[in-house]
Amino acid sequence: MSLYNIKHIVSKKPKWGLVFPRLNISVPYPLFLLVHITLFCDQKCDWCYQKNDGFYSSHSMNMEAGLFEKILASFILFKPHIHIYGGEPLLHPDFPKFLEYCRVYKYRPTLTTNGKYLDKYSDVIRNSTLSQLNISLNGFLDSNGNISLESGKKLKEFIKVNKGIKKINLNYAVGPDNCACLVDILSHFNNSFKKGDFSYFVIQHRISSVTPGIHADEVSGIRRFSEILREIRNMKLNFKLIFLPYIKAGDLESYYVTDHPFKDECYIPWVGLSILPDAMVTPGGGVFGCNFVLGNLKESSIMKIWKGAPLNNFRSELIRQGLPESCNRCCHKLYY
Repeated sequence: MSLYNIKHIVSKKPKWGLVFPRLNISVPYPLFLLVHITLFCDQKCDWCYQKNDGFYSSHSMNMEAGLFEKILASFILFKPHIHIYGGEPLLHPDFPKFLEYCRVYKYRPTLTTNGKYLDKYSDVIRNSTLSQLNISLNGFLDSNGNISLESGKKLKEFIKVNKGIKKINLNYAVGPDNCACLVDILSHFNNSFKKGDFSYFVIQHRISSVTPGIHADEVSGIRRFSEILREIRNMKLNFKLIFLPYIKAGDLESYYVTDHPFKDECYIPWVGLSILPDAMVTPGGGVFGCNFVLGNLKESSIMKIWKGAPLNNFRSELIRQGLPESCNRCCHKLYY
């Protein structure tokens, strides 16, 4: 099973995933580990779920490189997919060590970064076993949606050096308040880069569980957003689009304003784990309703946590009571 593109799998929501929660059985070992090697970040995105959630500030630190090595070494025959995450992972002073440990233990991880330090670690990344980078674009763009000259040059240089060796996704967090420039942004990247430079352009709704829904008097902005989404789906681009979560254009008003009359299922806690920098482990994608500490890797092993009572009880509670309200706008849940 290829997990190099977690965002693609999450967006497509394969039907096999529903077997696990409906039967309340997990896979024998976690298929993926979302490893937060740091929670420090130099971006100031108002909509960031970590910035606005006290759960993350209580765990804010850098992961010890030795802990990461211990995690990788604990799997021998079957290895989960490793996604290196933050905060901003390239801010970790030992970032190259994490990639080196992946090479030593024969992992092909993926990485999410805001891209500000690609020039600093260009050689390290190119020579690593990383299979894919997810580059968040919001830090590259000004308030008008134009990419800055410095950021554009940095990204082009990285693409040139990469030469297609690593798969690259571009992520852009968008909502009714900043969607007006979306067509121009996509046109810019389509015209400024060659086919094959990127695998996917990921359009992610920029709203978190702590952000109140848009008021009814702002519905006109949502309708404009719907029109833009329909327009971009018909654009001829050199890269493919992914929408996280995938919401039909006609359902955006329900998503942002009403009580979310969508499917209420998620299988992520049955297939993976999230690991915080202080060795605490949480279920699934590690966001919103999954902000629940299951155990500590300094006191227990991943497999003991995976098969332990706290996670089994967490899953059973999801089945019994359904997803909590905090999951309403999570990109991991099922909407259709």
